[in-house]
Amino acid sequence: MSEINIHKNGTDTMPQKTNTGGRAWAWGVTAVYTIFALMAISFAIFAAGESVDLVSSDYYQRELEHQEHIENVRRTEALPAGTTWSVGALPNGLLCSFPVEQVGVPSGSIHLYRPDDSRLDRRFEIGLVDGEQRLLMGPLKSGLWRARFEWAVEGLEYYEEIELEAE
Repeated sequence: MSEINIHKNGTDTMPQKTNTGGRAWAWGVTAVYTIFALMAISFAIFAAGESVDLVSSDYYQRELEHQEHIENVRRTEALPAGTTWSVGALPNGLLCSFPVEQVGVPSGSIHLYRPDDSRLDRRFEIGLVDGEQRLLMGPLKSGLWRARFEWAVEGLEYYEEIELEAE
């Protein structure tokens, strides 16, 4: 026989099992899975409503234009040595020079731009006088500039890009 100690109030001293939180963990697991499922369903609904176009509608046309650009760059690289644009600073802009005697008189455009501030971009039509063109636009803001030359001579198109550092 086992021994039981009885107190004056008639209760035994054996530890009693209490039912505190017996199913709380089950409710917690259920809540976590329910929240996860709701979040997954919400994301699926959101993702289904988004339009993600990995290819543009005019993909073929853009590919042709890109191929033309590559050919223009290759054609420019194949020019004889010394037939590149040179850019020098003027107090109120730039002086662009091109050896007209080697290639001919170009027609096209010069796009002067800053990669970090599109508000400063400028586009000029090529109009050389004695192989030079003055781009009067005031002093350049200090930093990196790029000059993009797109020109054509006798029906052949060319492309060149030069980096400039203004101080």
